[in-house]
Amino acid sequence: NIHTQLSCQYTMVHNPIVYQWQYLTKVTLPAMALSVYSTVSRSKSIKEKSLNFAKVIRRCRLLALTFWHFVNNEWFYDSSNALACHALLNPEDQKLFPVDPKDVMWFEYFNDFSYGLQRFVLQDDVVRKRTLHDAISKAKSKGAWLLPDLAYALSYKLTNQKHYVVPAASQVAKEVLSSQAVQEAVAITPNGSARAQEMLAEMAASLSLPTVRFVGWLMTKVNRRLFSAIMVDEASVEALRSLPADQPVILLPTHRSYLDFLLVSWVLFTFDLKMPHIAAGSDFLNVAIIASLFRGSGAFFMPRTLINDPLWGAVLSEYTKVLVRNNQWVEFFIEGKRSRTGRLLAPKKGMLSMCADVFFKGHVTDVHYVPITISYDRPPDMEAHVKELMGTPKTKESFAALVAAAPRKLGRSHGRVEVTLGAPISLAACAKLPSASTTAVAVKNLSEAVTTQFMRHLAVPPGALSSAVMLLHRKRAGGVSMPMLRADMGALRRRVVQRGTNILDGRVIAQDLEQGITSAGDALQTHGRRELAVVSVNSQNPTALMSLSYLQNAALHVFAYDGLVLLSLVAACGGWGQRSAPTSSSASAADAG
Repeated sequence: NIHTQLSCQYTMVHNPIVYQWQYLTKVTLPAMALSVYSTVSRSKSIKEKSLNFAKVIRRCRLLALTFWHFVNNEWFYDSSNALACHALLNPEDQKLFPVDPKDVMWFEYFNDFSYGLQRFVLQDDVVRKRTLHDAISKAKSKGAWLLPDLAYALSYKLTNQKHYVVPAASQVAKEVLSSQAVQEAVAITPNGSARAQEMLAEMAASLSLPTVRFVGWLMTKVNRRLFSAIMVDEASVEALRSLPADQPVILLPTHRSYLDFLLVSWVLFTFDLKMPHIAAGSDFLNVAIIASLFRGSGAFFMPRTLINDPLWGAVLSEYTKVLVRNNQWVEFFIEGKRSRTGRLLAPKKGMLSMCADVFFKGHVTDVHYVPITISYDRPPDMEAHVKELMGTPKTKESFAALVAAAPRKLGRSHGRVEVTLGAPISLAACAKLPSASTTAVAVKNLSEAVTTQFMRHLAVPPGALSSAVMLLHRKRAGGVSMPMLRADMGALRRRVVQRGTNILDGRVIAQDLEQGITSAGDALQTHGRRELAVVSVNSQNPTALMSLSYLQNAALHVFAYDGLVLLSLVAACGGWGQRSAPTSSSASAADAG
């Protein structure tokens, strides 16, 4: 498998004189000829190709010289002593001290080796590549040669995990309606018993294997059109799989798009994990067909507000608690709603408390909360959010609106997505903390722990870096040259990496810059080609600045504490004050604030 991934064409030349002759005729002379031709023709495109060719030659020559000593000498390794010593160990120690090269994680080894070559030999501005796997490719590899997506979808089973039993809908309804909280709410509500049954029928999920398989097949097709890759850390997936089967799990994703809960379910589907019961807004009940598909995939529907209807609150609370008591996986958005600005929202503690109450009443031994961060190059809902921020009323959810938006959304790639499953947080452990004197305090500690993991694991997309730089230079006459934009973006990227935050599938700075400009869409204008190009904010687009600000906010959590310190200093000094001629550094600080 490694050989397939790293295979390339090469020729071994044993005679140094022959090697020098071939290098002269196949590399040096063609490069000189192209350089002369570019000078004579005065063509900018030929000149650019000539410079790029010369750059590639220099890099190849540098790598060849670096390994000259190792390539031109013979090396013999004798591992017989190591193997003999290993054979004398007991089985437990042999596992602790493996010497079999088959056990070496070659993919990670070559990943690190390649990073070292680029960073320290070629002196490239590159960030370390993390060991992530593309779930879209994984889904494709699992399918058969004939109709692979369909075969892949049909391979999923709800019972792939041991001791996983989906409670019958009748059993759930009986437990909910007979609970003390619902009975008390029924007693003070006119026609309460009938209304409670109607509410539960409207709310409850109906997890169905055929529906799950169909939605899994459909989302495989959609994801392939929407995204170039969906990156997942398989180690975190396996950590989720290893959680005790007799304890409930609460999945808490970040919320930037309607696709968030579909992405989480699809990732779980791809890795053969449990399907969660998902808290969805009752707005989706108005969308024909989609509501049925969501319900069959595990969604249960709740109203946006419960303030004026205690019966709704009681039914929802008891329904959630019944799922948790039955050791189901439950998923909801701790932020409560989609972030319209691209920033993290303050956590809502309502459903956290509902799930925690089951533990504190002794119905389960523990509850595991799993923060999930979803980082987009360009969130699919970004255009709609920007328009809403500009004053356009929100489009009501409907099947017609979905059909109208589908061609536009599926017609362009939204780049890459990174789904990171954080470390499970044990509610039992939170409750044992000295500060957790009450249930409310324990839930508060839990919400803070979830938000901390959000800030730690949210990857910064290249679009956030390029947008931040362009906003800083938005008033610059004539725009920003490509070398200047690359240098400023590279400096900002290094600051982000130094603080321990990941760049979304980070690559060489030139590739990240290209992706950043692509993510901005028509908010930026590019004049010229490659190194001669100039980038400027599109003054003809009224939403350009808002779009760039939205993208920039994806990096805000990295510098949140800096902003707090800066604002505190500003407040202590009585405001920004009068600035007659600010320096570039003070202007940058003002923009950051």
